[in-house]
Amino acid sequence: MNVLKNLRKNWIIVWLVVAVLSLIVIISFAAYTRVNVVKRVISTGSGVGDRFSSDVMSSAVTVTRKGFDDDSVIPSVTGKVFNYPYPKVSLYRNTVTDYTLTATIGTYVNNAFTPLSGSDLTDLDETYAIKYKSTGALQTFKANSGTVTIACSMTAGRVDPDEIYMYFSTDELSTDENNPAPGYYIQLIAEPDDKELPTLTGYITVRYQKVASTGWNGYLETLDNNLVYDGYNYTLEGTGTGRITFKYDPEYVTINKYFLQNLENIFYINNTNTVGSDSITEDSFPTDVTTGMKSITMVVNSEIKNRYVIQFYKKDTSGNNDYSNSAISSYLPATQEGDWIEVTN
Repeated sequence: MNVLKNLRKNWIIVWLVVAVLSLIVIISFAAYTRVNVVKRVISTGSGVGDRFSSDVMSSAVTVTRKGFDDDSVIPSVTGKVFNYPYPKVSLYRNTVTDYTLTATIGTYVNNAFTPLSGSDLTDLDETYAIKYKSTGALQTFKANSGTVTIACSMTAGRVDPDEIYMYFSTDELSTDENNPAPGYYIQLIAEPDDKELPTLTGYITVRYQKVASTGWNGYLETLDNNLVYDGYNYTLEGTGTGRITFKYDPEYVTINKYFLQNLENIFYINNTNTVGSDSITEDSFPTDVTTGMKSITMVVNSEIKNRYVIQFYKKDTSGNNDYSNSAISSYLPATQEGDWIEVTN
């Protein structure tokens, strides 16, 4: 009882003591939390390895197939190298980025690259060439025994991407069955002097792109760079009738089986119009032995249906393959440019 009486008489002092102790606990907890927040941000933020990237190369290997509809002009492809985790331009490096670019011409079959040699290299068209930056010297692969090595450097402290210009022969755009396109690729390997940065690898080629005269085209749904996707929507839409062929890389993505089984869809298989059914699978369609691309041909009539949305899913979710925006266009039908889209009446 005496204790209670004393507490009542000195309740203000007691309240102050409790308040001070509570404040100490809150401050300590806040300090602890702040430290852990800082640690968490540091441990999950983009590391220095991300500040060396490219739109045609990656640490997981990128394949780029560029389409051209004019077979009379030498086809060229421009690739870029960045000193930031593309496309996050605000995270550029504050130190100079020196790297060695090695470009080799060859074939790329079943995910294996083979440099040209022997008569293939001797007979190589001299239009196959590469140039570093617009002011750089044009170097042909034939004059350099199939491989060109260039010392490259990106400025520190600002965004200033390097540009790599690659030139191919018009022979690559051939549609003559008796004289098919050579199918040559340029292998690019960018190896930075700073070993904390990743080595980037890419394979680039060109192909003839038929113009969708009937008005059909295809495009990949716009992706948010900050999100991770398990699958992708690809849309075919247009006007007119005929057959439309779209291509994708079955090593990296697989098509939704229900699209193939849909009774409303008509596929052209073995020269026959075939209605979608449970018996149709990806194996029902041909795979190009050279490029590894799967081709699916549909019979279209815009008066009946003028838009198809096709779902593709990642073949590998382990994180070993690159599914970034710059890479996905190598696995799926390209965007509004109409690459990998062929229309016949």
